[in-house]
Amino acid sequence: MSRKPTKFKEREESRVRTTVSYQIDIENVRLNKIKKSFISHGNTLDDIKVQKTPYALLTKIEKRDLMELWYSGKPYLILKINSSFFYTEIEKKMRIDFENDKHLCRDCKRLVAVSDEEGGCKKVRRYSRHIENFEFIAIGFETIGTESSEMGILKCNNFEHD
Repeated sequence: MSRKPTKFKEREESRVRTTVSYQIDIENVRLNKIKKSFISHGNTLDDIKVQKTPYALLTKIEKRDLMELWYSGKPYLILKINSSFFYTEIEKKMRIDFENDKHLCRDCKRLVAVSDEEGGCKKVRRYSRHIENFEFIAIGFETIGTESSEMGILKCNNFEHD
């Protein structure tokens, strides 16, 4: 009696995959670690578990003291909430997200390097560095000294929807 060979697609096994990201909790001024475990069935992923744990509290810092962070060479997260600044040391390779929100710049029609008077953005002209120099950013973050430094904007007083 011969057995029918099992085709590869019929044998696909389920695997658990895990991703880790970090989200800024603006209300509590802290950084949370988000661990998501998914179960994969072939080409589909089902969310099976999300674990959120506090990772670091951010410390208030004066604007004039931010340059010390820049020159230290260490990786930091800087959070701006209106005219207040907060920071914490982070790992060199870290992905930061805002909880349940998205970076505004991708939907802003001012995301061009022309002058403000012509409808442009100072942040673009300054290569998205030194969040402390952008008075129009109400809530945002910047990572410095990391493998992939980034700036994310949650609330901007110059935002114009594209």
